[in-house]
Amino acid sequence: MTASAFDTLSHCTLRYKITQHDDGLILYVWEPATLTEARVRPFTFMAKHPIGDKEMAMEILSQYLSTYEG
Repeated sequence: MTASAFDTLSHCTLRYKITQHDDGLILYVWEPATLTEARVRPFTFMAKHPIGDKEMAMEILSQYLSTYEG
């Protein structure tokens, strides 16, 4: 199972993906960014969270969004 989407705020875009692994679900959250000479990965940050279910993923995503909006 894989789910992904993005949320656009006034100053950034956050993307996420939920992936099923042998040991459970993993939530990946990242802020995409353009590659430059100094930036060798296409994101500003990427976080990986082991989660129990999709509801837990939505709770974590809500925390990210409230942080970025604040």
